[in-house]
Amino acid sequence: YITVTRRMEVPLNGRLEEQVFTSNPMKMLPSGRYAFAALGGADMVSVIDTAHAEDLPDPQPGHQGQTITVLHPIEIARIPIGSRLNAPGQAPRTVVVTPDNTRAYVTLEGSGGIAVIDAVGLHEVDLVPDVDTEPDTLGVQHIQLRNAPGAAPFGAVTDRDGNYLYVTDEKTGAIYVIDINPY
Repeated sequence: YITVTRRMEVPLNGRLEEQVFTSNPMKMLPSGRYAFAALGGADMVSVIDTAHAEDLPDPQPGHQGQTITVLHPIEIARIPIGSRLNAPGQAPRTVVVTPDNTRAYVTLEGSGGIAVIDAVGLHEVDLVPDVDTEPDTLGVQHIQLRNAPGAAPFGAVTDRDGNYLYVTDEKTGAIYVIDINPY
């Protein structure tokens, strides 16, 4: 949800005093027009606009000069995974999008983690802000599977409400349950 907060000086008790006003919450609902594909060898995720359309000449006899509109999905972006980590070989494997189309989760076979993509802004999300004096925070941080040394995340799915991410482990057969509710 998004709110706008602003401070204003308003007359209160016979003098101007600062008061904080907050708007009603608003939720932006993106459309589900994008498809995401893991590009394991390139450490990237491809974003495909599935609603892209083109006008083509109508091939039917007697329709010369007329056009038809056809869906023609195209790649619109490639999102690098693990940039600034100096750790090639993230090996993105599976991409799953939340039911509200705001986030995509990418299993990383090479590093044993889960990358998070902002499906509206089309970029990877850093889960830990960079602090210059703390080298472990530098670069894009992923969801780490705790208590799972050598984890090999493989398949993933969210529940229908987008509260939990279920991730399978290719090596052990374990299923990890991750709370992904951002609210």
